[in-house]
Amino acid sequence: MWASAPLHGGDLVTRINARLADYICPGASGAEVALMVTASTPGVSGVLVGVSSSEHWTTAAAAVARAPLPLTRLKDISDLLS
Repeated sequence: MWASAPLHGGDLVTRINARLADYICPGASGAEVALMVTASTPGVSGVLVGVSSSEHWTTAAAAVARAPLPLTRLKDISDLLS
């Protein structure tokens, strides 16, 4: 299954503060962690993103290529946000 618009036009990134981003992956940006969580979601085999520069593409590709977050970590993140 493919995930489309995982950043919701950039809106999701503005909702991820530095503290949450560091909790998910220390040193990563909001956009990176949003893509990491999306790519780690069970059943998702691809992430369709739009970018405005080659730098954004490189960052997005690297975030999606990281090892998936463990399911227990995804649950912790969901619990924090609920």
